[in-house]
This record gives sequence, C-alpha cells and structure tokens, in this order.
Amino acid sequence: MKRLNPQTLTWAVTLCVALTLLTSAYVAYRSMEGEIANQFNKQQEMLVKQAASGIEAHIQEILFTLKLATSLERRGGQPAASAVMSGELPSGNLKTLYDQLNGKVTSIIRVDELGIPKQAYPETILEQIKNRNYRTADYFTSCWTTGQPYVSKWVTDKAQPKKVTVSVPVLSEGESRNPPEFKGILIADVDLDTIIHMYIKPIKSGESGFAWLIDSNGTLLYHPFHPRTGGPEDPADHPADRPYDEDQNNCIGCHQSFELEARMVTGEAGHTRLRVDPGQEYLVAYSPVHIDGAIWAAIGVNVPYSEVTHSVRKSLICIFILVIVTIAIISGGAAVIIRTNNKRIRAEEKLRWSEQLLESKKRLQALFDGITDGIAIIDRNFRIKDLNKAFAALSQVVVNQVIEELCYKQLSCKEKHCAKCPLHLAFETGKPAFVEDSVLDADGSTKDFELYAYPLKNEKGEVIQAVFYIKDVTKRKELQQRVLESERLVTIGKMAAQVAHEIRNPLSSISLNAELLEDEIHSYEGVPTEEAKSLLTTIMTEVDRLAAITEDYLKFARLPKPILQEENVTHLLLDLLRFSKEEISERRIQVTTQFDASVPEIKADEKQLREAFLNILKNAFEAMPQGGELRITTAKVGDYVEVAISDTGVGIEERNLERVFNPFFTTKETGTGLGLSLTQQIIREHGGTIHCKSQLGVGTTFTIRFPISGD
Repeated sequence: MKRLNPQTLTWAVTLCVALTLLTSAYVAYRSMEGEIANQFNKQQEMLVKQAASGIEAHIQEILFTLKLATSLERRGGQPAASAVMSGELPSGNLKTLYDQLNGKVTSIIRVDELGIPKQAYPETILEQIKNRNYRTADYFTSCWTTGQPYVSKWVTDKAQPKKVTVSVPVLSEGESRNPPEFKGILIADVDLDTIIHMYIKPIKSGESGFAWLIDSNGTLLYHPFHPRTGGPEDPADHPADRPYDEDQNNCIGCHQSFELEARMVTGEAGHTRLRVDPGQEYLVAYSPVHIDGAIWAAIGVNVPYSEVTHSVRKSLICIFILVIVTIAIISGGAAVIIRTNNKRIRAEEKLRWSEQLLESKKRLQALFDGITDGIAIIDRNFRIKDLNKAFAALSQVVVNQVIEELCYKQLSCKEKHCAKCPLHLAFETGKPAFVEDSVLDADGSTKDFELYAYPLKNEKGEVIQAVFYIKDVTKRKELQQRVLESERLVTIGKMAAQVAHEIRNPLSSISLNAELLEDEIHSYEGVPTEEAKSLLTTIMTEVDRLAAITEDYLKFARLPKPILQEENVTHLLLDLLRFSKEEISERRIQVTTQFDASVPEIKADEKQLREAFLNILKNAFEAMPQGGELRITTAKVGDYVEVAISDTGVGIEERNLERVFNPFFTTKETGTGLGLSLTQQIIREHGGTIHCKSQLGVGTTFTIRFPISGD
C-alpha cells in the first residue's frame, strides 16, 4: 500500500478538520438561526397579545361607561330617570359621555323603544340619521330580546366607513312584581381607523414587519399593503413580493392556502413559519380578540424570515472564512458565537424580568386604585406625580390630565398654596403631618376631611416627595354629632320630666285653692271684692300657662314610639289648613298650595305628624304679624316624599339657624323653645329629615323628607 506523503496527509487532515469545522459551524448556524427565529416569533406573539388585550379593554371600557350611564339613569341619578325614560336627555350628558370616552368612539346615539333616534353627539349626525329606524338592526333586536349589552360584528359595507357598534339597553327601574321595561338603547360607534391607529399600526416587528387584522368570519379588515384596507390605491405601488390581482381587487397571489386564517378565526393563538410563495418565508404570530367570551377578531404580525436571520447568515460567512484561514480565527469565531449566545440569554432574561416587572406594576396599580381613600404622590414643587382613582373622584379630575400639574391648582382650584396643607410641614420637618379641614360642597353642604402627609426620602435622607392621604370623615362626624345630640336630649328630657313632675303637683294645689278662694270671695255680700277677683283671675291664668308649659316638657321627655300606618301627607296638610282657617283669616295670610297628586302614601303616626306640622305652621303664623304668604308644596323626590313649608315672615338670623332645633332655644318673648325640637324628634322617629333655610326680611322655608312606604 502506497503511503501518503506528509503534505498530502497534512492537506487531508487539514481538509478533514476544515470539513468537520465547517459542518459543525453549519449545524450550529442552523440551530442558532432556528432558535433566534423562534425567540423572535415569541416576541411577536407577545406584541399581538398585548394589542388584542388593548382592543378588548378598549371595547370593555366603552361597554362599562355606557352601562354605568344607563344604570345611573335608571336609578334616578343624573340625568333624571324620567328624562331617560322619555328619551329626552340634555345634550350635555351625551357630550359628557363622549368626552369621558376620550376619542374611543366616533358618536353616541340615543334610540327610543320604537327604534327612532332621539339624540346624538356630535349633534351634526342627528340630521343624517333622523329618518333611520333601528328596529331592524341586529344590535337593537338583541338588546330588546335579551336586555343585555351587544357588540356587533364589523360593518364592512363599501358605502360607509368600517365600524363596530356597541349598544346597551335602557331599562326602567323594575318593581317587585313587574320586570324592568325596555325603553330603547344607547349606541356608541367605534371606527375601525381608531382601532387600527391605536393598536395595529403601532406594532412594528423588525424593519419591514407589519400587522394585519381579520374579523371572526375571516374577512380582511386591515392590511398595510392591501388597497381596500388602508394600503396603496395604485397597483403599481404594490410591492413586488406581495402580488396584486387588479381584476379581483384582492391580494390572492401571495397565498398558497388560507389554513392559517382558518386557525385564527377559531380562537387559536400562537406563532409559526409560513411560506407564502416560492422563495419567500415569513415568521408569523397571531392572537384572537375576545369580547364577552366570543371571538370577535384576530390580529396577525409577520416579518420576513430572511430579515430575522440576516445577521446570523453574515456571521456564518465570517466563520467559514476564519475556519479556512486559521485555527485562531476559528477560535475567535467560536467566541463570537458564544458571545452572541450570551446576548440572546441576556435578552431572554431581560424580557422575563420585564414581564415580571410589568406584572408587579399591575398588581401595585390595582392595589393603589383599590384603596377607597384618596392617595396622591406630590413632589417638593407641589407637582402631582401620581394619584389613585378615589382621589381623582374626590377632586373631580381625570388622572392622566393632572399628572405633573400643580396640586393646588388642579385639586383645589387655587392660585397659591392651600392654607391648611400638611405637605408644607412634611417637607420642612421630614416628619408625618396631619390637619383637619372642611369644604363647602356644590349643594351647599359641608364635608369634613382628614389630611395626612407622609414624607418620602432618598438614600441621602432628603425629602423628595410626599404621600398625600385624604379621608372623608363627614359621615363619621355626623354620626358622632348625632350620638352627642341624642345623649344631650336624653339628659334634657330626664331633667324636664323631673322638673315638670315637681312643679305639676304644687300647681294643682295652687289651682284648687284659688278656686276655693274664689268661691269664698263670692260668698261675701256688701263687701267690695273686685280687686280680689282680678288678682285671682291673674293667678288662675298664670297657673294655666305654667300647666301648659309643664305639659310641653312632659310631652318632649316622654314622646311615645310612633304607631305607623299608611297616611296621605296631602290630606293631613289640607286638614290642618282647614283647622287653622280662622287664624289664617285673622292674621291676613294668603295661602298657596302646590300638591303633587302622584305623591304616594307614607308610614306615619297621624297624631304625631299632625303635631309636627302644626308646630311649623304656628311658627310661620307668628313670623308674619302683619300678614304675608304661606306656601306649601309636596313632591316625590327619588325614594322620598318631600314637603316644603315657606313663609314671607321676618326670617331667622344666620347665627341662629344652627340652633333652631335645640331644646329650649327661642327668640320669642313667650314660649318654651321645645316646638321645633319636638318636631325634629318626631320626624326622625319616622325615618325622615328636616332642614331650615332662612333670610332676614325675606322669609323661612322648612323642608321635610319622609321615606316612601316599603323603601
């Protein structure tokens, strides 16, 4: 056997080593190429899932806002329930809904139960749809038959823009025996272009990757290179690697099959490699969009496979050259591969940490917004860094609109720092601060708040921000005040009962002896007794007055529990006016009444309620010594019957308004000061409320509310 010479052997060994290295390098290249492609595809899948979640949240937010609006309307909130049922809403409320949705819808339409559009915002579209009847629309039929919200499929008619309709039924408040009645629907139109610009177009995968959208039937809704869905209108502009069929006006030449689209409309999510034509392969990721558990649309994103693996291919050429030239260069190429692999690992770890960070942020945000008290983060310049939903609700602001704004301008509507702000002290001392404050609400009532400031420090111990915590304690203070008032009334009642009891027996003795003395005086004949009789008359009058006062004290101290029966407030007031007719005439008082015939009956003790109203009427009579006007009205306000009694008398000083219901308080020369206190006690025993408004020289109004029977 002929031996190989060393040169040949060396070449053979070198060739074998070179082939081995080249083969190993090629295998490593293919493996790396597949792994990078797979990781890239996973990232694409994350992008489309995020976009799908965004679209789902977009539609669900619209549904929630419309549901909330119809729920407030049905429960008698703003706007009034009667206006909602009649289909006549103030235009400002539709505008408020439209503004609240912040560009998420193109229009909001109110349709009545006959399918006739009643209102719309923007108002200009009402003229376009005024002759349209919605009864035949699938979303109208669905809301009518099921009483549930409905999200339509995409409308892809060439004659109108692509859109989807979100509709919520408007139902009346059902009673115990009757179900809610269908009163129409509230419609919001969502334009496809809005969805595309917010969620589809922002998806950029690689340099030439793009996203596209199909509906649940597989109809193409958007494709950046399709002329009917937002792509180039001129076939000449269509890229050569995406064939365009001018006769069919459809992008069909680039599809070998529609198997992928068929999987997408079944709700499948994932990623794959797809060959669309010979020599062209794509990495594709896809995810469905679910609305109320049903497949509503699907999003896909793809990028050329060659683009993703281009850098790896270049590295392979370099490795081949380095392997052929020198072992050292081959080693360097191996180092490059290792370094590339490390970068991939770091990229995966970074991606995993990003996901965990995002999840942690979501949990913290949910906890932050879930706190029912107001919390805000304020920096040393008094600029808002963050605030939760409760704080935004208390301040009536939108979270995103006040970030980085001055807190005293946005939250208190002031041009300088608030006088009672704990933030000053927290920033100056570096310690927690606390103050109490009261503000006047829009309806004239006072709200009480507890304000806390907790400093946040950096690693140097410097205060850089503060947590501003606000707690509404109005109800707690009202309850405390009522408890104190109840305890005070119990004490006063006990004292009044004791005093009345101790006075009552001597008064009876005095009255009896005065009567005996009067009989004795009458028995004298021939003796002048006129002065003695006059003195006895004065004594008897004063004794009777003291007895009446004693009776008032006992009545206040021992008010019995009311015996509740169905009573008609209007009939009771009319009866009292008839009873007081003579006094009204003598005092030259003109009575005006406005009784709502639809006011229902309430559960009340007729005797006690008569006494309470009579006390208010007597005060009104005495406030108009020169005559005047007495006005009495009744009305149903929500779940309450409201009675208002107004006079045009002298009025009550502002400093005395808070004391008119206090026991023994009176500004009259005669009187016990127990009338209005007893009236308030009776009304509270009936579960009602009483409020007084007055203005000197103008008159006084007492407003009483009773819960409707059964509520």
